[in-house]
Amino acid sequence: MSRYLVTGADGFIGRHLVALLRSVEPHADVLTVGRHCKLDVRENCMDVFMAAGAVDYIFHLADVSGNAQWSAQHAVDQFFSNTKISTNVLEATAVHQRSARFIGVSSLWAYPSHVRLARESDYWTGPLVEATQHYGFNKKLIGVGLQACKQQYGQKGTVLVLGSTYGPGDRSDHVIPSLIQRMSDNQKSLEIWGNGYQRRDFTFVEDQVRSMYLHRDFDGPLLNISSGRTYSIRDVVSALVSTSQYGGEVRYQSDDPGEVDERALDISLATAYSGWPSIHKMHTLEEGIRLTLKGRQNHG
Repeated sequence: MSRYLVTGADGFIGRHLVALLRSVEPHADVLTVGRHCKLDVRENCMDVFMAAGAVDYIFHLADVSGNAQWSAQHAVDQFFSNTKISTNVLEATAVHQRSARFIGVSSLWAYPSHVRLARESDYWTGPLVEATQHYGFNKKLIGVGLQACKQQYGQKGTVLVLGSTYGPGDRSDHVIPSLIQRMSDNQKSLEIWGNGYQRRDFTFVEDQVRSMYLHRDFDGPLLNISSGRTYSIRDVVSALVSTSQYGGEVRYQSDDPGEVDERALDISLATAYSGWPSIHKMHTLEEGIRLTLKGRQNHG
């Protein structure tokens, strides 16, 4: 019987990961660590990891996050909070959980700003997007800390890079939940910043956590595990409008192109390692949007 410890277990992705673990391994012991544990306080973090007893896997998802605008406006708070959480969790792992396999998570924000289709080999090849570099560098810190634990203590583990994850229960201000909220607030019109042609690798949360589970034993330092398929903002809006039967006018600020046209993760290494994503029946964008809206209707 496996024992799992999941930090950030009460967050959007964390809740879905915990549900998956309990579904695919009903006899596993899944220990959840939420916000109330205050992992940014070193003593709290040490106590949690010691009290857990020996675990087989640590999924470290806990962080303070938001969309790019929020991140830029709260740079200091986000930087110090996430740095404390990351260093505390890594130290607690090194002290109390050396036999556990550590799985950290990263994002496209940790890749250099010039990269459009990000390969793992690109990770350290240049500066990050300036407005959110404090967030991206913290994700890099997790990888560096894990490598130090491997070097000194023989720790096992990896860092998995996730796509732009969306799905039921996401109340953040990221693209898809933000669009849903704005459509709900204004039934007459929806104004989109940019021309809508920007493409991202939106990944439905159930597919994303399945990928995390399937790649939990990867031994390399970094692995991209998104859907491997990009969708434009216009694709997302079209799916939302048709699924929700939104009757308002959709207006794009076409005079402002918005963010860079396309940024995505190259998942060829994951494909070579496991066959991802063909080994799993992925949700289409339309299916994911439908389930996201259904979850919102059911839970308010």
